[in-house]
Amino acid sequence: MKTSRHFLSRATWAWLFLLALTLATAVAGLWSGEGPGWPWLLALGLVSFLKARTILSDYLDLRRAPDWRAGFLATTALLLAIVYGLSLVAGV
Repeated sequence: MKTSRHFLSRATWAWLFLLALTLATAVAGLWSGEGPGWPWLLALGLVSFLKARTILSDYLDLRRAPDWRAGFLATTALLLAIVYGLSLVAGV
């Protein structure tokens, strides 16, 4: 029988990481005040990218297919840049 050094699976650690990011975003949203401003949007974009990376790498198991993962992450980064860039132009 193969024993594992870790008591939680990779998927469980990924879920806990996603949960922590979601809770941190929710709590930070309570402190955003009247307007989030560009630093808040930049941090939110980074959190969104980290969540997408975790889902792609751990749940979709693209860790084993680095070229596919790189393509999906590049597309995700481009879409996030467009969305957050447009929100900055709109003055959100």
